[in-house]
Amino acid sequence: MAKSATRTDNGLRGNKAEPASPAEEDARGRLSEAFVAAVLDDFQTHGKAAIETMRTDKPDQYFKVVAAILPKEVGGEGNSQSESRRLVIQRRIVHVKN
Repeated sequence: MAKSATRTDNGLRGNKAEPASPAEEDARGRLSEAFVAAVLDDFQTHGKAAIETMRTDKPDQYFKVVAAILPKEVGGEGNSQSESRRLVIQRRIVHVKN
């Protein structure tokens, strides 16, 4: 008997071997596009002021965002450059918090 895909409480498929249906992929794509458009609109309206507020009020979160959007080094996770970069960012966050 074939194993059917089950939904978990968060709505995701419980059976990872079964790909999402075309309708689900289309819905996810539309949602992603709508979300990115909303974030872009919000950023164009409040971007610089919101960034400045985050930098002054929540510097640890500010550095996390900066680290998240910086390009990753060639070679992926686990290389010495990535590890060094991660440690430098962590030290900066600790320094800013104190």
